[in-house]
Amino acid sequence: MNSVTIFIRYEIWVFLLGMMSAVVYKVLTGKIKINGLFVEKSGGNQYSTVRVQLLFFTLMGAFYYLYQVLGNPKEFPDISGELLLMMGGSNMVYLGGKSYSLLLRNGR
Repeated sequence: MNSVTIFIRYEIWVFLLGMMSAVVYKVLTGKIKINGLFVEKSGGNQYSTVRVQLLFFTLMGAFYYLYQVLGNPKEFPDISGELLLMMGGSNMVYLGGKSYSLLLRNGR
């Protein structure tokens, strides 16, 4: 591997770790508020099942892709059809729940 490729690889890792550190720091200092992340926004203190499932499937998909990258770090793996269906279905359920709650709120 030539030196430019090695430099770019390290530069990407430094950038990603820096971005992750900045987000974690802002969450810990309270500048990014995460309280109420799973609570319905329509009032009350009920947990939103669609928000929980969206976060769960997003994290599951991200860790699966990271697992594939770590298995063969020399090239990016192809995104499988199953992963796309899982992420698309999860987002469809979330957006469907949001649409349904907006329809109920507007009385239609």
